[in-house]
Amino acid sequence: MSIIPVNRPGAGGALGTDQVVKAKPDGNTIILTNNASLVFRSILDPKTASYNPLTDLTPLGLAMRSPSILAVRGEAPYKTFAGLVESAKKNPGSVRIGTAGAGSVGEFCIHTINSLTGAGLVPVPFTGASPG
Repeated sequence: MSIIPVNRPGAGGALGTDQVVKAKPDGNTIILTNNASLVFRSILDPKTASYNPLTDLTPLGLAMRSPSILAVRGEAPYKTFAGLVESAKKNPGSVRIGTAGAGSVGEFCIHTINSLTGAGLVPVPFTGASPG
């Protein structure tokens, strides 16, 4: 049996997930996706997720765990997370963080950090993880 991978980026994985949900239910179309398309999209922006991941998909197993990592350039004026938050609070809108796109795990993490710290970090959505 041949396996043909097809990347369908966009909307934090929702476009590809939607395509799998709408595919002929013959067991030949499967998806390996992240939690953005399965959790965040249907909660934060349900109009872009025309599917219900709880009823429209059947999980087969956990394939990986992927931690989110916040990194800065070596010459950044902060060397710790606390320093980043402090700098962002002192200079509102000045700390911008690239993400894989709107509705992605990275954007969700930035909003979570802002909610917990009041940092005011600005997410910058790219058109996928590679450009980001």
